[in-house]
Amino acid sequence: LAVMWMGAIFLNVFVASNWTGPPMKIHFSPLPCHAEVESSSETAAKLNAASQHALEQDSEMFYDGAEKPIYLRAAITLLFDVMSESRVRPLSLPWWSARAVGIQQRLLHGRSSTLHERLFELWKDAEDALGSCPGDLESSKEELRDRFARLHVEIALAHSAYWNDAASDKSIITSQEHSGLVYEITGKIGIRRKFQTNHIPQLVCLANSRPGRRIQMGDEGIEEQHEEKESGKEEEKEDKLDDDGYARHVEAGVTVVSKNVECDILDEVKLDEGQEIETQHGLSNVDQAILLCRCAWNRRNRAKDEMNRETQSALVDRLMMHPTNWIVFTTCLLSRCRIELSKSQTVDRACLQLQVLVDQYFDEEPGESERMAFVYTVPYPPRWSLKKELGESMMKIGMLRTAANLFQELGLYKEMIECYIAQDEEEEAEKIVREQMEKKRTPYLLTVMGILKKDPSWYEMAWEESGHKFAMARRWHAQYLFGKGDFKNAIVYFKEALAISHYYPDSWFKLGCAAMREEEWDTAISAFLRAVQMEPESFECWGNIGAIYMGQKNYEGALHAFNEALRLRRDNWMIWENYRTAAIRLKRWQLVLNATVELLSLKEKEVDIEILEVLVRCAIGKKQEEEEKNTSFVMGVEKLLKTCSTLGGITDNHRYWLIYAEWLKEEGNLAHELDCHSKALRASQSAGWQSDANKFEQVVDVLSRLTDAYLREGSSQKLFSARSALSSALVKSKDAFEGHEGYQTLQSLLERVKSSSPSSQ
Repeated sequence: LAVMWMGAIFLNVFVASNWTGPPMKIHFSPLPCHAEVESSSETAAKLNAASQHALEQDSEMFYDGAEKPIYLRAAITLLFDVMSESRVRPLSLPWWSARAVGIQQRLLHGRSSTLHERLFELWKDAEDALGSCPGDLESSKEELRDRFARLHVEIALAHSAYWNDAASDKSIITSQEHSGLVYEITGKIGIRRKFQTNHIPQLVCLANSRPGRRIQMGDEGIEEQHEEKESGKEEEKEDKLDDDGYARHVEAGVTVVSKNVECDILDEVKLDEGQEIETQHGLSNVDQAILLCRCAWNRRNRAKDEMNRETQSALVDRLMMHPTNWIVFTTCLLSRCRIELSKSQTVDRACLQLQVLVDQYFDEEPGESERMAFVYTVPYPPRWSLKKELGESMMKIGMLRTAANLFQELGLYKEMIECYIAQDEEEEAEKIVREQMEKKRTPYLLTVMGILKKDPSWYEMAWEESGHKFAMARRWHAQYLFGKGDFKNAIVYFKEALAISHYYPDSWFKLGCAAMREEEWDTAISAFLRAVQMEPESFECWGNIGAIYMGQKNYEGALHAFNEALRLRRDNWMIWENYRTAAIRLKRWQLVLNATVELLSLKEKEVDIEILEVLVRCAIGKKQEEEEKNTSFVMGVEKLLKTCSTLGGITDNHRYWLIYAEWLKEEGNLAHELDCHSKALRASQSAGWQSDANKFEQVVDVLSRLTDAYLREGSSQKLFSARSALSSALVKSKDAFEGHEGYQTLQSLLERVKSSSPSSQ
């Protein structure tokens, strides 16, 4: 047991040094010779380098900027190698071991297949071990529920790290069931901006922990804080306005950048009178972690639109109500930053808040116990990853030089050169990379040089020097070949890279695209399916899968694929057209109608007349076959026809009016049918019809239908109109088409009308 706890302590030391801070004042080494290690910086550097090398897995590099990697190496050694020889197996051993493996994975440059297999075996063992814990007393049952909830949140985060979002979603739901958390996203009338005048529904999150929940470790401040709010004794937050117009105050030990005085976006929704929600109590830290995990899941898996951002904002607003723990509230603020980075009015505040979160690593307060209490249970990144996010946000607002310096400090030279390239300073970037290569020549730096110089020979050098193990070099070489149109060799190189490390959805996607170009259909489908397993929100993958199935005449599979693509991007008209084509092949007319309606809204004034005609005739057939006339399909077709009649681009087409007339004929509405035929005649008699054979034949067809309708109506007024229309057409087309079959048809129609007129009888 002592060995396990020593491993857990070493793991916590490593996490505190790389995630939460503050920097440790008491330096010690997990090695017996720690005094010698600390007294010799050269020895310490060698040990750190050896530890980093030992922590590499499946040729994925361990981040060389990590602090005290020897502690993580020692933790893994104790939790795995030493404990494997022990006869005593503490129940919490698999949990701590899984945490250690998860931390190791998060410090690798890419995803490791070996660690993936090991990690989820450990999580399964941890769940089994927790299930074997006694829970006879009521208090024990309550505590066990919270432990299960916490366990499944950590499992959800592990699945997310490997892009297994379906399993992550399932684990989040399971953790919620164990915790008893009840929440919903609903709408309330209110405003989101200071000067907003139209009060519209706003998304809010209603959430409460389970009734009667016992306060657990780390939750002590919740009840007290709620009582202060209820009694009105809560201390007012002291806002300090800086030179840039941003207010700052401290909550749960974290500095919060509140707002800019010129920004009209409110920090939270202001509800109208009568729309107020019931008092919401403080959530337990585990429940807050669940909502943070759900917010992160939504950001990765839902469509990147305003509705998704508002949903995430509702979750964050709820979590901001009762801040209780430093790491939980810090993660909440990070979630808010990520939402606000997409808005021009709040991107500056988001960058400032990110800088605060990075800098608080060095704050003396709160202490390590407060910071570490839930560090494994929230989706909070290591410090270097947080600084990387800060650099990326700086790039968004044009602070390229500052971002480049930050990336260089982190050793992220690929990101650094992107900043220099954006500033047209490739020579400066090359100078920095070459200086680093003089210190230590690595496959990573060689690959970065290849990206910078756009020279595949650097990728080959990186590949060879790594002993054919550095997958990044092969991926970039494959992408270079893909860009040059050498799809055959790109396929080979992508396969080699993905065989080493396959958790790269973008590489799978490009492999699929290259295979499509080479008509290797099975390879393409397999690649796209692997990509969507890791990035379920990739509508492009589903669209390409559907296109392949269409080519193979697998229309059922194509329809399913296009449907998945539309679930993610309903505003893409090309996918709707492909979806409609597949539905036509399968004769799913309701789906064809739905797609046509969507396309009409996306491509206004554009309707495929042939498809409209098929839909109308299908609806007429259904009306004739069924006693019930007002089926949803029939009513939908009628609504579509009426909608089209208001669009100028469509009403200039004579075929539309003929189709509408056919519908009205079936309805028995002769007056409106005649009106449609008249409009069809005007549309068909476009410039030059008297001399153009094709246009003349169209006029003949329309006049034939119009004459038939006039004859069915039979009144002298309508027959006179028919005689006038036919006579006019004959006079205008005589010079060009007197001997034409269509001209003779018009003459026959005119004789028929004359014979039906009262004056002729």
